[in-house]
Amino acid sequence: MNSRLVRLNVVSGVIGQFITIILNFLIRSIFIRYLGSENVGLNGLYSNVLGVLSVAELGIGSAIVAHMYKPIADGDSKRIKLLMNIYRKVYKTIAWFLLVMGFILLPFISEVTKTYNGYYNVHVIFLMYVLNSFISFYIGYKQSIVIANGKSYVINKVTMMLFLPIALCQIISLVVCQSFYLYMTLILINTLSLNIIIARYAKKHFRNSILKRKKLPNQT
Repeated sequence: MNSRLVRLNVVSGVIGQFITIILNFLIRSIFIRYLGSENVGLNGLYSNVLGVLSVAELGIGSAIVAHMYKPIADGDSKRIKLLMNIYRKVYKTIAWFLLVMGFILLPFISEVTKTYNGYYNVHVIFLMYVLNSFISFYIGYKQSIVIANGKSYVINKVTMMLFLPIALCQIISLVVCQSFYLYMTLILINTLSLNIIIARYAKKHFRNSILKRKKLPNQT
């Protein structure tokens, strides 16, 4: 990976993290003000539950990306396709695991949230969280080829291009509509859009070059 790509990846990552932290803090503050502490607690509970279930990934994604560097440098298309196939199967298995576990846990949500006094349907909100995690794993595996080729800045760029308008819509929806459902719908739109765009980018810029060329060029 050349130094220019390294700088782009680092700078875009730092800027993206800074903007994300600031906007998430702002959104959370508005969320608390307009939806109340009850829904903040529900949001935290569901995020933690899905976080625990997502541990099933066990760092497999990072390991496979690390193993892609050498075959990409060597132009070993067979090895790359093998790793991508493993990655795809693992991530899709995890996605279905999360979805199935979500439905298994669904009947017990009422017990876990029995102290919740809000007026939102806790089962619907939980399923929206589960669906968001499902999308991330089911489609998101294609990000690996982008990262392995040193193009993390592309993911950072697309993330920011989507996150900024979505964050603005979330703020407006919280202030005007004060709807947890709309808030979660925007998160789902963001997750789905990000993964579809990155998947298409990966297919367009890397699949053909891996199959047709001996060695991938260092183009930005």
